[in-house]
Amino acid sequence: MAAQVGEVAAPSGGDDDRVGRLDPETVLEAFLVSDQAFLDSVVPTLLDSGVSLSAFYKTIVRPVAAKLGDLWCEDEVDFVRVEIVSTRLRLMCNQLVTRRMAGRTPWHEDGRRRILLANTGGDQHTLGFSMAEAFFQDAGWNVDGGADLRPGADYYDTLQAGDFPFVAIAFARDDACDPTDMVARTRQASARRDVRICLGGVAVSASPDRYRAAGADIVALDALDAVRQAEGLLAVSPWEKAGHAAPAPADNGAGAGRADKGS
Repeated sequence: MAAQVGEVAAPSGGDDDRVGRLDPETVLEAFLVSDQAFLDSVVPTLLDSGVSLSAFYKTIVRPVAAKLGDLWCEDEVDFVRVEIVSTRLRLMCNQLVTRRMAGRTPWHEDGRRRILLANTGGDQHTLGFSMAEAFFQDAGWNVDGGADLRPGADYYDTLQAGDFPFVAIAFARDDACDPTDMVARTRQASARRDVRICLGGVAVSASPDRYRAAGADIVALDALDAVRQAEGLLAVSPWEKAGHAAPAPADNGAGAGRADKGS
């Protein structure tokens, strides 16, 4: 039976064993020396083994990223090499998602699984952000925005014009912007009065309690956690059970109550 888009299965021990045949250090070395023949074999190997994206993330992506960070701190690789490896790892994740989606039975257009992703900036690399995009897409979500969508005019225009039940905002640094203010402005600008807001990113993982006080619906420790919590909110939402999206708020006049776009 074909897998259904929207599944967010936890990695099993067997899943870990299958992906574990690809040693993270071997994968990293292949990235560093540009062993393209080996790298081209990784995604087909994972697909043939039936490995989930979550298992790939846990046993390959995180260890490779951690080791790469260690090499950077020890001055064994330069910024350019780090960026090249990060980019290739992102492309591998995207390829895995695309190939996995090709064999699935898609959802009908589902307005409940629409999410806008935004980034407060300050991060040198966006691998974690890319993984969040990949996990949501792999779970059947319609993903808009991206790492280049920052708080400002475009962000607030998109919120007001689009019908996004969920908004996810990444914080790489605590000083990027005030999370409480960001949550309030997002709710004010959104076209939906019931918008659900998720905060994640490196800064959130390091100091989750600070961000829990910001008034968001989800504070995610990593990309997989964000998807699991978002799916959990859908499962208990009245408009999920009713089978339709909540009604949009009444028009209160052009520009009325809109968040200041100068943030």
